[in-house]
Amino acid sequence: MSKAMLENGGTEMTEPMMDKKQVELGTQAFLVLCQLFDGCYDELITRPELQRVTETIAAELLNGVAFLKEQPKPPKQVTIALALPELFFLQKLLKEMLENVPEVTTQPKSREWLEECLNTLGRTVLQ
Repeated sequence: MSKAMLENGGTEMTEPMMDKKQVELGTQAFLVLCQLFDGCYDELITRPELQRVTETIAAELLNGVAFLKEQPKPPKQVTIALALPELFFLQKLLKEMLENVPEVTTQPKSREWLEECLNTLGRTVLQ
C-alpha cells in the first residue's frame, strides 16, 4: 500500500478533494430518485468511465435511505451531500428520464417529483 493510500485511509487520492454540496429533497422526491437510480445502476456500473460517479451517488442515496429507516416518523426532507460531478451527472440522468416519462403515468405525481429533484439539483449547483 502506498504512502498516499495509508494517509487517506486506504484510498489513493487521484484528484483534489471536492467540496460537497448539501441537497435537500422532499422525502417522496428522494424516494423516486432512489428508484430511478436503482433502475439504472446495473447498466451505469458496467461503464468504466461512470463507475466512480455511480458508486459515489449510490452510496449517498443509500445513506439517505438508512437515515429514513432510522426515523420513527418520516421526515419531510432528506439531505444528501454530493460533489459537482455527481450533481451534474444526476441532472443529466433526470433530464433524460423526464424526456422519456409520458405525461400520463400510472403514478401521476412521479413526473412532479422528478421535476422537483431536477430543480433542486439545479439550484444546488448554482449555490
